[in-house]
Amino acid sequence: MTEEPTYPPLEGMPLLLMSIGVTLAVFMEVLDITIVNTSVPAVSGSLGVSINEGLLVISAYALGSAVVQPLTGWLTRRFGEVRVFLVSTMLFTAMSALCGFAGSLMGLVVFRFLQGLVSGPLLGLSQSLLLSNCPERLRGIALGVWSMTVLGAPVIGPILGGWISDNFSWRWIFFINVPLGLISIGTSWFALKDRESRVLKVPVDYVGLLFLAVGIACLQFMLDHGQQHDWFQSALIRNLAMGGVVAAVCFLLWERFERHRIIDFSLFKERNYSLAVAMIFIGTVITCVVVILTPLWLQQVASYSATQAGLASAGYGIGGGLAALVLGAFLHRMPLRSSMAIFSLLNGVVLVWIGSIPYTASFDQQFWPRAVFGVVNTLFYLLLFDVVTKSVRPDQLTSGTSVSGFFRVFGISAGAAITATVWTHRSDMHNFFLADRLNNQSLENLGASATQIAEFCMSCVSSEVLSGMVKIQSGGIAHGDVCWLGALGFFIITPLCLLFKEPEFVNEGNAVMVH
Repeated sequence: MTEEPTYPPLEGMPLLLMSIGVTLAVFMEVLDITIVNTSVPAVSGSLGVSINEGLLVISAYALGSAVVQPLTGWLTRRFGEVRVFLVSTMLFTAMSALCGFAGSLMGLVVFRFLQGLVSGPLLGLSQSLLLSNCPERLRGIALGVWSMTVLGAPVIGPILGGWISDNFSWRWIFFINVPLGLISIGTSWFALKDRESRVLKVPVDYVGLLFLAVGIACLQFMLDHGQQHDWFQSALIRNLAMGGVVAAVCFLLWERFERHRIIDFSLFKERNYSLAVAMIFIGTVITCVVVILTPLWLQQVASYSATQAGLASAGYGIGGGLAALVLGAFLHRMPLRSSMAIFSLLNGVVLVWIGSIPYTASFDQQFWPRAVFGVVNTLFYLLLFDVVTKSVRPDQLTSGTSVSGFFRVFGISAGAAITATVWTHRSDMHNFFLADRLNNQSLENLGASATQIAEFCMSCVSSEVLSGMVKIQSGGIAHGDVCWLGALGFFIITPLCLLFKEPEFVNEGNAVMVH
């Protein structure tokens, strides 16, 4: 068995080019998770299919990406980190072009699945390549930039997708990846071509791979289409849930005795790693309240245009970006347990603040709380990402970051499903109670003018006006409910942050290790 090659950190232009290359790659990968969301109507209309059929374009990508992400560690051991990264980026760029040229829904769904499939390794590899080739003094900044990209791209996706669909053609949401992909390939190859990792002839665990793929496919499809089918009231959703759970149990049992495992489960023996991955998943689910619900709520309830909703939502990304760049380099000097607990608590406090904002608030009143949430949420994630990279051995870095990346992406799917379901159900509930208690005074409380009240009393047309106001008010109240539920989640995990172990010593190969 050959020794793992060691390379000195990159400096100067190679470091800059490597940073550009891996950051662009992960930006494209994460962006494509959400960029199609606002373009489904345009895609469906262009291809002559229903909206429900058009949603398969989203599901196909998420499924392909989720299946491959946990396999990144095995792929890099078998073929090498740099080679897997460059090939994945090239194939992702090619699949993006084919998606843009697709002439039918079936062709687009197939190419989107393949696009997600080849994008799977990019998230974990981008983080491990960046950290393993960056000088120690700059790792905090590098992790901050990477985190800003990962957290900000889902916010930009729907805004960019909607703007492109409105002003150009939906096909350009895929074509824009081509120049970005070519730049990423060129810069990454120049900086990393002579820095390949050790390659091992690792056998393929086909049985484990089958169980993993089936389990993820069932759970992903359930999350994507549960709301549409009224969740467990549908036999389809119940069967998908059962199939996903059975496949997951079979996978775990098989891997327990498999010699060449797809996933390195020894990672979870380290308490800090297990806690960090769990909190990344839970935190991602909760963060969807702001990242996913905000633009939807502002457009449907506050009557914002897509552009205005996007700008208000951008406060999260702007605040997070500034926090990552300014404070990212200093986080490693902070005590881990108390810092994690403080940032978790602050996340909950700011979510209570956001949930208290009425839909009639001004743009500034909508923007700034989300910018503050971007700051505290990003710092919370920066600490978690830092714990992930410091809790594994250098040779486990790619596997460790890939597994945590999988839980983050799966958290987006779960968070989107949970957020949409809770908001819809709470809106319906409030709509029922408000409609049942209506009187002239309640009309004033709903924001109705004297003219609207008079219209209600004198004209049957006013019932539509009233119904619209009740629906808007119900959606606003439900938004607060969802935010407060998310805040409760952060308050619950705050004391769990005290279970982390403080770093004990420095390991030159991989910054701080915890034992």
